[in-house]
Amino acid sequence: MSYNCTVESYPMIGTARILYGCSCLLLILCSLLLQAIFAMVCQRMKGWKSNFAFFLLQLMAFFSILSYVGLFVSYVHGIMLFESTSLSRITGSNYQGSFFSYVITNTCLTIHRLFYTILPIKAQFILTERVLKICVLSIFSFYISYLAFTLTPLASVVYCPANFFFYFEARRFYPLLSMMNQVSNFLVGVVNVSAYCVMFGTLFLKGSLTFKRNDEIRMTVQAALVSFCELLFFLYWEYGPTTGLPEFWRRALDGYSMLIYFDVLILPYVILNK
Repeated sequence: MSYNCTVESYPMIGTARILYGCSCLLLILCSLLLQAIFAMVCQRMKGWKSNFAFFLLQLMAFFSILSYVGLFVSYVHGIMLFESTSLSRITGSNYQGSFFSYVITNTCLTIHRLFYTILPIKAQFILTERVLKICVLSIFSFYISYLAFTLTPLASVVYCPANFFFYFEARRFYPLLSMMNQVSNFLVGVVNVSAYCVMFGTLFLKGSLTFKRNDEIRMTVQAALVSFCELLFFLYWEYGPTTGLPEFWRRALDGYSMLIYFDVLILPYVILNK
């Protein structure tokens, strides 16, 4: 589907357009500050054993920052409404690439925790430093490869400045990008939530989950909140309002959901470990 992305359209015209764009820019600036602080905290705690979780959390913050920087440029582009095909493609590729990379990193974090929950003694011999470094390298390789691929004539993610949203262009590999988007949503809302349920069940059956220690309660509440938030985002993205709202407002809500997604998932860590 193609859109007229160079001309203002109702209701996003005049003052309403500026207010909407500025509200998004304000959210992005606050998010950048939060993610930067979170990344610096993780820097002091990360390692290559069980504390590799903090390395992955820092990596998630890194991809969040990449996404927010791209979004900041996109919303400025939308407010000023100038025509630049190259900029629209670059910001679109970064938008989707950083999101996919974030989800992959988050899934790796879940797998890492699952190993240390089910196999607490053997995990460090399975998830060696070499394996973990390969994991990190693979995530970065995916991000770079995705950007390069979506900047070719074969596939494209484009930002529409007139309407403040991103969309997949109908190119040869459009079905692949669409499928990747659905798979990422599935990883967020089904795989991660299911894995945390398995972890809670395993700890409870082993008698390790007694809720008698403050640290134990805090970590459990933290993981439960993250899982619950992931489930809510999955349900909204897959089964959110498709009727009863004009297309623009549905896309505006989708935009806001992406602006808060990265922050919502780290807030439990920030609030419960301050």
